[in-house]
Amino acid sequence: MKALRNLTFGFLLCAAIVALTGCATSEGSENVSSRPWGYVRGYDPGLPSTMNEGR
Repeated sequence: MKALRNLTFGFLLCAAIVALTGCATSEGSENVSSRPWGYVRGYDPGLPSTMNEGR
C-alpha cells in the first residue's frame, strides 16, 4: 500500500511540474523578422540556369 501511495505521489508531483512549467515567448523587437513566413512573392524566379546543365 505504501508503494502505491509513493507512486501516486510521484505521478502527481510530475504532473504538477509539467503543468506549471512552460515555454516563454518574448514580445520584444528581437522576435520580429524583416519578411514574415507567409510572405508571397510577386514573381517566381524559377530554377537557376546552371542547375540543369549537363543533363
